[in-house]
Amino acid sequence: MVMSAASGVYVLTIETAGNQPYIFASNKLREQIGASQLVHEATTVWLLDALGWPDPRVADDPLAFHDALRNQPPLQDGARHEIMQAPSGRAITLFRDRDRAIAAGRSVTLRALRQAPGLDISCGIAQVDWSAPGSLQEAIRRADRDRGRRAAEVPGALARHARLPIVADCDTTSFPAAARDHKAPEVTKDRAPAPARSAVALAKRRAAKAGVARMAQALGDVTAANPGDLLDRLERELEDGDRIGWLAVVHADGNGVGERFIQRSRELTDLSNGEYLRQMRELSLQIDGSALGALRVATSELVARDERGPGASPILPLVPFIVGGDDLTVLLAGADALRFVCAYLRAAAKDEAELVCRAGIAFVKPHFPLHSAYALSSQLAESAKAAKRYEVPAFDFHLLYDTGVPDLDEIRASMTVDGGTTRLHGRPYVLADPSSEAWVEQHRYAHVEHVTAAALQRAESGERLLPRSQLATLRAALQHGRHIADEQLRLVAHRYPAGLSGVIATTNGRPSLFIDAAETSDARFTRLPDVIDLIELASLRSLQEVAST
Repeated sequence: MVMSAASGVYVLTIETAGNQPYIFASNKLREQIGASQLVHEATTVWLLDALGWPDPRVADDPLAFHDALRNQPPLQDGARHEIMQAPSGRAITLFRDRDRAIAAGRSVTLRALRQAPGLDISCGIAQVDWSAPGSLQEAIRRADRDRGRRAAEVPGALARHARLPIVADCDTTSFPAAARDHKAPEVTKDRAPAPARSAVALAKRRAAKAGVARMAQALGDVTAANPGDLLDRLERELEDGDRIGWLAVVHADGNGVGERFIQRSRELTDLSNGEYLRQMRELSLQIDGSALGALRVATSELVARDERGPGASPILPLVPFIVGGDDLTVLLAGADALRFVCAYLRAAAKDEAELVCRAGIAFVKPHFPLHSAYALSSQLAESAKAAKRYEVPAFDFHLLYDTGVPDLDEIRASMTVDGGTTRLHGRPYVLADPSSEAWVEQHRYAHVEHVTAAALQRAESGERLLPRSQLATLRAALQHGRHIADEQLRLVAHRYPAGLSGVIATTNGRPSLFIDAAETSDARFTRLPDVIDLIELASLRSLQEVAST
């Protein structure tokens, strides 16, 4: 049965909000993984279940799900519904019947109330004039406005979980406790008292095993471990702060992806709504596939260089909390973060979608609140946007020694001297070949990577070519301004010429730690603090390979 021009068509949009705050509301890895799974299921598995798909769990396998979306029966050929877009956190579905659209929206949102308390999710519906080219774009906008209006009428998660009458606090979240968790690992293994858990925390914990299994699959099945065993091992690894040293929260997204969708939508305005739906879905799947492929390439590089030995227990090399569209949020050991990010950015740019991404890496100590670490990584990714005009992959990073200042603006303000004209860092960095663009050339990551490698080299006696004590002295001098820092440099430059070779620039014919910034004529910067931070990470593992080459 082919759809007639007079047939009614309705578009349903479903979207979750505040995904990262929901995931990082607790600092317990088990609850974070479970929250990630619930965000994923809300607009994929639950939607497919509401539509009557024979195997809704196909959504847990990203590549199989992409194939399933491409092979759907078209709405215009008589299908009752057709999914246009369904990355994690947002779905757009078309229906031939308004009641079916309402029923699907009701099914998903009621399921969220029951299985994912605390998750903010909303839906909106609008009618499409199927015979009029360009009407689908407008209908999606109207459905989103309807969804936004409905979302504004719903109380926030804390308001939905009242504390009156007075109840006990949850041990891991800010919500009121709902029950004692007698299945908690610390109870079953250590015979500890059962902790009090909120309904929000319990729901996340129930979803954790499915979450870790999906994450392993998203990474390319890098481990064959049982999901329950894998989850227990991940928690133990995270608790071992002395071994990890630093944790890294990475947030990455594509440059100009929103503009790409808008531009493509304008180009397709004159096509039929069915063809518009197909081509926009294909663009969404292409970007989703590009990001997933880059994630797998970067993960395989970590697995290939895993130094725990063949007898080590299988474990995920990283925890991908958000993998959807061009958005990526992962947690991994700080020693691996720079290598992972560089591999991810390069792989995404080389894919057929040519996804030029930016990333932010927040290095924090174990047990630091991950919601604050995520907020910092997001700010760092925004800082890397400075490279957007050059269309090159870029990233920014920060090692958070002072846990009381997690705001990037405050951090970077403290990293300037000489009345704000001298920056004590060279970030963000770009992954680019030698360039005629002065800004790109000054911010190439290869420069600081090579300088770090030189500083890590050792003489035949076994001593470093540039001792840490001298680095600390130079770093302390930077806080007094460039003139005092350069005077300190001149005291030691002749003693450590090989170790300082990549750090030293020339100003008025004299050695200097500072470089004139390309963006303004009266500003300058130094890469020395960046090198010191990389040496700190190299002491864990990540750049020792560079030093040995």
